[in-house]
Amino acid sequence: MKRSPRRWTGCRECAPAQQHFDRHRRRVTRITESGKDIRGEAKDALSHYSEIVAGRQAQVISALTIVATVFLPLSFLTGYFGMNFRILTADVQTTLWQFILLGLLLPIASAGLSLLLIHRLERRFGIRRMGQRPS
Repeated sequence: MKRSPRRWTGCRECAPAQQHFDRHRRRVTRITESGKDIRGEAKDALSHYSEIVAGRQAQVISALTIVATVFLPLSFLTGYFGMNFRILTADVQTTLWQFILLGLLLPIASAGLSLLLIHRLERRFGIRRMGQRPS
């Protein structure tokens, strides 16, 4: 419930003071309303920023899921075959072409295949690149 300002009409000497206080009351009321408007705008801006951050976070989580999907089986295979079993390494005699094939071409091919898989998954699920801004 809003109260109307109390006015003294009986005192002639009080009229200039009354006008002065009325001017200040109107100014304080205007500043209060302006503060409420600014608070509402700040609340809307914070809400918008939170939406942008949540969208970016979802995008990063999707990209990390794809990377984990690709590299988790690869790390398992690397760990398994890196255990130096005698049965796997007892009869192996490596030549230069075997080293080139297994040591260089196979890792390059697996990295290329992984990048191709990541690119296809990005296109399929509509995931934007990490550096792109949402449009």
